[in-house]
Amino acid sequence: MQPIACRVRDVKDASFRTDGSSFRLGTFAHLNNPIFAPSLRSIELRFSLGLSGTTPMTFNQVFSFAHQETPNDGSCPFGGANNVGMNINGCADRMTFGSPATSSPFTFMGESFFLNIIGFSADGGASTTPDLLTRESFTTSADLFGNLVRVDPFITNTVPEPSTYVLMAIGLAAVGVAARRHRAPRPVA
Repeated sequence: MQPIACRVRDVKDASFRTDGSSFRLGTFAHLNNPIFAPSLRSIELRFSLGLSGTTPMTFNQVFSFAHQETPNDGSCPFGGANNVGMNINGCADRMTFGSPATSSPFTFMGESFFLNIIGFSADGGASTTPDLLTRESFTTSADLFGNLVRVDPFITNTVPEPSTYVLMAIGLAAVGVAARRHRAPRPVA
């Protein structure tokens, strides 16, 4: 069985903004060789982002994405008919990120951010897609784009937890019991 090769090439001195604008994270490359059962279903991308400023830091995150290995049995689910175009050497595989894939929050220079992987791009970021089709027996490369989104400290969870409803019901019941006792006539002694 041939090993799967996926990598994101290093990008040095890349600049980016924290207003949600997209920027290039690196070049994603996948060497697509025939694989037989059991096939690969997902891949983890270990990502490290070095940030420089008054307090330099490195942010590490693991992103998962689906890898749909095709059986190369003549019926190609992606990229058109077998032996034509993308599927000239067998069936193309498909890599898929969630749209977008979001990191856990991290703090840099006193502010919190999320790193999103927006998707793959073959045109320098003019358009991105969460899917990448990779030709059989070739290395397919595409730029990987992301963005940093500032976490708003004033946004809270707008959907209460179930325990909140239970506490609220207990509180309302207690208020109802107290009001009922207050209105009930008291016997005169």
